[in-house]
Amino acid sequence: MKASFISATRTYDGKLKNLIYSYRGYEYMITDYGWYGNGSVSESLSFQHKQEQNRIDKIIEDKNKPQKETNGFYFDYYEWCKQLEETEV
Repeated sequence: MKASFISATRTYDGKLKNLIYSYRGYEYMITDYGWYGNGSVSESLSFQHKQEQNRIDKIIEDKNKPQKETNGFYFDYYEWCKQLEETEV
C-alpha cells in the first residue's frame, strides 16, 4: 500500500522541510534534510518512509491481536493514543 501526500512545510528560504503523509489511516511526518555533507548523519527520505510505515504496520498488527482483559478492565493503548492525537490542545 502506498502513502498519500498530505502537506509540506517550508523553511524561510522556501526549501521543503517536513513532509506529511497518510498511510493506512495514520499520518506520519518525515524530514527532508537535504544534502549537508561533511560527514553529518541524515536519513534518506526513502529510509524514513520505510521506518514510519513499518511502525504503523506494527501498530495495526498489535491492535488486531486478541485483547487481554485485566480484572474486567482493558486499556487499549493504541486507541487512547489515536484519541489523544485527535484532541486539540
